[in-house]
Amino acid sequence: MHHSHWRHKALENLQYGDSESIHYSAVFAISHEDFYKLKEMTMAFIKNCTSTISPSKSEEICSMSVDIFQL
Repeated sequence: MHHSHWRHKALENLQYGDSESIHYSAVFAISHEDFYKLKEMTMAFIKNCTSTISPSKSEEICSMSVDIFQL
């Protein structure tokens, strides 16, 4: 439920437009090896974000959702 709530908020933000927001979706075909490469890159990105978020001043409430999965 928690994840779907924030996904719904992202769709609302996309619908009403906010020039400060970033929305990205893609479906693609890649090799098995590259899927795991992208998965590792995504985990590194999340870790990097967390190291920025943790010490940051609480001035803005933000949401970020990141997925990579096989269909």
